Amino acid sequence: MVDKVFLSVLISVLIFCSLLHDVSLTLSISNNSHNVIQCPDPVTSLRPLYQSNVFEEGSFLKRKIRRFVFPVAGLNKCKITCLKITDQDIEGKGGSARIVSGGYGTYDVEIILRSDLGGDINYRIEVWSDE
Repeated sequence: MVDKVFLSVLISVLIFCSLLHDVSLTLSISNNSHNVIQCPDPVTSLRPLYQSNVFEEGSFLKRKIRRFVFPVAGLNKCKITCLKITDQDIEGKGGSARIVSGGYGTYDVEIILRSDLGGDINYRIEVWSDE
């Protein structure tokens, strides 16, 4: 009886740990909570598909929202293996970045960039592939 319970708990723990391991590979958020990085193996992601700085000046007591879609036009034939959305605001008031659809392991991505109240949108977006 004890062996069956122990085995059941052990299997549950192993499954849980493997799920956590997969999540940590596909999504890691850096120390700066404004950044989103989906890049489990940056060494293999050698081909830049898209790199751009996105800047929009803030307005007094207003939030700015900017939608970004890759590919901008047409089709992308290379799977995304690394995606970095980096806050360029040196004061740490860059707002937030959120992946709405796609991203790592897909062929497209849709991102919503949102400023803090009265703040700028100032992000660097990098999309990489290993193909």
